[in-house]
Amino acid sequence: MQDLSPTGFRKNCGKINEWYDARKPIHSNFNFIDRFFDSEHTVRRIFSLARKLDLCSFLVESIDSHNERIQEDDNLLRQCNCDFTNSQVWRVSFFASEKDHRPALDDFLGYAVIRKEFFKNRRHNLFIYESILKPYRHELHNNFIHCKRTYKVAYPFGIFDITGVLYAQQNGLSFVCAHVALRSVLSLLLPEGDISYAEINQLAEITQYPVPGLRTHEITQILAKKNIISKEESPASLEKTKKISFYSSLYGNIESGCPSLLAFNTTNSSHVVPVIGHTFNEDTWVSDARKFYFGLNEYYSSEGWLSTYIIHDDNFGPYLCIPRNFIEKGNFLHLWGLNQCKDALCFEKTELVALEILNSFIDLNPMLYISWYDRLVHFVKNKQIVLRSIFIRREQYIQFLQNYWLEEYILDRFKKLPEFFWMVEISCPELFSATRAKFGEILLSCNEVDINFAGTAKPLAFRLPGVVYFEGDTLPKRTCIETYTHLHSDTT
Repeated sequence: MQDLSPTGFRKNCGKINEWYDARKPIHSNFNFIDRFFDSEHTVRRIFSLARKLDLCSFLVESIDSHNERIQEDDNLLRQCNCDFTNSQVWRVSFFASEKDHRPALDDFLGYAVIRKEFFKNRRHNLFIYESILKPYRHELHNNFIHCKRTYKVAYPFGIFDITGVLYAQQNGLSFVCAHVALRSVLSLLLPEGDISYAEINQLAEITQYPVPGLRTHEITQILAKKNIISKEESPASLEKTKKISFYSSLYGNIESGCPSLLAFNTTNSSHVVPVIGHTFNEDTWVSDARKFYFGLNEYYSSEGWLSTYIIHDDNFGPYLCIPRNFIEKGNFLHLWGLNQCKDALCFEKTELVALEILNSFIDLNPMLYISWYDRLVHFVKNKQIVLRSIFIRREQYIQFLQNYWLEEYILDRFKKLPEFFWMVEISCPELFSATRAKFGEILLSCNEVDINFAGTAKPLAFRLPGVVYFEGDTLPKRTCIETYTHLHSDTT
């Protein structure tokens, strides 16, 4: 995702209060948060994540009350008839450099905007208005956040990049959990990189304050009005399609680099969280056990190695992990998978189609005397292949291919593919989990609706060790890539 110019609270808009030395044992985050930020546990979470990122100092700025976003949110509160008087806002910025020293560009760890709202007849309300931190864990830690975005944040001493996912908390009056979850995912997708709560309320046609919450159809309406394509699941759709769970749809969307919104029922109400990534367990027992003990699959789905989903929860903080089956079917309320293209095949169908195409080709070409191709045939015949489906842009796929010595005339053919398509990567258990590599991939149109499962399914193209095939060709072509290649990721 492209960098964004400094906007909103990412502009150089604060008056410097103090630059603090955060090194231990000189500084205690607990003492500081107890003293200035009401011992708020989500603020502690933010500071703790910064500490894990090698926090050395942090800068506290006061934001002028004439700031446009502050005035907009103050006006929303005045419509709530809650005796609101005024607000106070700070920007806290975290650095891996010493205080009062000009930080290097890679010293910037992120920031948090903290808002405090005051009322005549009730206690003040303090919360994280927005925060973007570098994810502490990354691919080397088996954490995969494919949909993060790079923002620019301005200070008197320079403009810094921060790559992550925006986190925010509700105030429970003019915006609630659904608002902040929407804001997190829309900040990843909208060209401007953010949306105000006033605009969300306007799009939802909200006239009642305090805001009672956003209903599922209102969230759908907001996404549609912002031209965001959403593939939805609900208990009714699961029943209609005979699906056991919504998790496969969630995984297919997240693995393709698209954020999702997950709504579920709680003991007393309902809640919405943005789902932004997943973790990976390379030593999982589930994939093998599901196949060999219970005979459930003709192949291994890469979903079997998924351990947890990565979410933001406005009650607890950013970059939290939720076990893959924690939200049970009885509590599931709604899922919005935010996509980049209309009429995309469902995640499950792509793998079945790819498996049919692969089996058909292997039956016709059982041996090519290319070691990695013949090894692939062995795994296919023994039903030990791993399939991983990703909805991908042509440019992303071309960028991946350019890491290898592929013949120019073949690369030119790939450059003529549609803008979006499904890529189903083909691997085997040890190659997938340990080496993070694959035999090749099968490319499928995202607009194919009526697929014939009688051995006639057609790919856009496929690439296997030593061979490549394009739709319309009579025979496959030989290629110089005769070994395995790395799995696609957001860093390729």
